[in-house]
Amino acid sequence: MMFTNPPSKANSEDALVLNGEPIVISAVVDVARGRQVSVAPACIERLKQARGAMLLTLENGKPVYGITTGVGALRGIKVDPAEAAHFNRLLILSHRVSHGDTVPRAVVRATMLCRAQGLSMGGAGVRPAVIEALTGALNADEIPTVHAIGSVGQADLVPLAEIAEALIARGLVLQAREALALIGANSFSIGWAALALDRADRSNRALEAAAALTMEGILYNPDAIDPAVYKAHPSTGLKQSVLRLRELLAGGAILSGEQPPRLLQDPLSLRVVPQTHGTVRDAWRQAVEAIETELASASDNPLLTPDGRLLSVGNFDASG
Repeated sequence: MMFTNPPSKANSEDALVLNGEPIVISAVVDVARGRQVSVAPACIERLKQARGAMLLTLENGKPVYGITTGVGALRGIKVDPAEAAHFNRLLILSHRVSHGDTVPRAVVRATMLCRAQGLSMGGAGVRPAVIEALTGALNADEIPTVHAIGSVGQADLVPLAEIAEALIARGLVLQAREALALIGANSFSIGWAALALDRADRSNRALEAAAALTMEGILYNPDAIDPAVYKAHPSTGLKQSVLRLRELLAGGAILSGEQPPRLLQDPLSLRVVPQTHGTVRDAWRQAVEAIETELASASDNPLLTPDGRLLSVGNFDASG
């Protein structure tokens, strides 16, 4: 799926402010189109506190995955604190194995926003500098090249490693925990899905408009879009579709009764338009709920809890 570049929204006065609270799909779409991003001062302070809590937890000497140990098959190997910088560098390099076609810049921008949003929740325990590196690259429109093939299937390690490498090239120096925090998430999948859902919504609305024109043009029998239809079959999507079609047809010949229907019963392909489009609306709404749940989530592993514990979890695997 390719994405064109709609008009840019690069006005800094209209920047999306990340504050550690949930965002919605439309915010992802706006940033993918060029809207700038900032981090709220209160969020920065919370991130500093979370970073301090994470470092304090490490002082007890308890092994913590990806911080004091290796990752994956190397999770049993101890990482000395003095080697943290070198370990972080190797972790990024070892996951830069993607190949294939490059993904659209809009998808990369959406991915970068989703990772910044996830980190703003505080569950990773990274410094504010990591989020500011992501937002700084977005605002400068310095968007890295990311390839479509190469993820291992759990979290978007490989495409996120390409983004992390670009941030390092811009001057970000990673400290303990921060390499894994940048790549151990589902931001690539979530960002791309957000753009796909926006396009799906616009496509369905366009198809409903085309259907309404067809109905008017052939003198469709309006029985099939009578409000009694969705009352007899209480589907949210069906109701929305019927009401949308009636809105589009308002003032025309078939709803006003100026012209009688051409047929007593229209062909099935036209009669079930509201049911078909209603099913699409129901599926779309379910997908939106899943993606916006992810946009409200800390998908970090290990996860820093509000009471300062570091838990080994699987929130990087989207639940929707």
